[in-house]
Amino acid sequence: MKALVAHDYGQPDTYQVVEVDAPEPAAGEILVRVAASAVNMADLRVARGDLSQFVQLPLPHVLGADFAGTVTAVGDGVSRFAVGDEVFGYTTSAAMAAFGGPNSPTGTGSMAEYLTVRADTPFVAHRPASLSVKDAAALATTGLTARALALTADVQPGERVLVVGATGAVGTALMTILSSSGAQITATAMPADADAITALGADHVIGFDPAEYPADVDVILNVALPGNSLDDLIATVKPGGRLFTIVPPPPNPEQIPRQDITVTYVADANADLGGMIELAQLALDDGIRPVIAKVYTLDDAVQAYVDFVGEHPVGKLVVTVPQ
Repeated sequence: MKALVAHDYGQPDTYQVVEVDAPEPAAGEILVRVAASAVNMADLRVARGDLSQFVQLPLPHVLGADFAGTVTAVGDGVSRFAVGDEVFGYTTSAAMAAFGGPNSPTGTGSMAEYLTVRADTPFVAHRPASLSVKDAAALATTGLTARALALTADVQPGERVLVVGATGAVGTALMTILSSSGAQITATAMPADADAITALGADHVIGFDPAEYPADVDVILNVALPGNSLDDLIATVKPGGRLFTIVPPPPNPEQIPRQDITVTYVADANADLGGMIELAQLALDDGIRPVIAKVYTLDDAVQAYVDFVGEHPVGKLVVTVPQ
């Protein structure tokens, strides 16, 4: 089969689309004919070697996590899915399973014609017919993250909210959730992206300079700044307000300079707040929408990753796999 492969740790221009052996489902796994995948930052960090000090990734490595496709075979003991089922979700390398919970969706990379993945994980579900393969792949990881962040923050009508990092894949998905919250949304973006973020529901769009942050914000939703670089955000939260962040490392409570606000790190690695079934229902209820910046084919997957790094697209980059 064709797959996007990193033969060694490195930047996207070193990856290659090559022929590799197709995986076979082990007991408890399903084999999926991939129809669409999507680029995400976590997968890129793994392939670049950003986490090599913590885990050694087996090489060569097939990239990709998000997917939508059709079940073509099932391993022993699988009853939840059958051949012909349309599914979506995401996978993670077995080497990275320690970064997740017991429900980690271990499997093979999704930037390929076929993948295998655990069948008993909430991070894989049947794809509703009204949710296209492109939209399903675009929503998988980032939609689930945005949903968990929104549920935890529980933004109320009339609250003043600052979204930091609104143009990325998680940020755009989050904006579509917040658009019906009744809150007053300020979002950070490059000037060229301001109209796109306004169209997603922002009342005000500002730059990334902390001098532009509004004062006395009720809620901050951070999807861009590392957890050890939040002081400027913390300063803008009004007494009794709350800050939520998803970017590692988790904030150190002893280094938070204020005790009159709450700072929460959101990382639902075990789907305690819901998995792909709940995400699909949210999409069907128009509570979240995928924002797709550009679509590539598998043959152009290297360019998709190059563009992801160089162009900072508004939304998700989707890669389709010819059937």
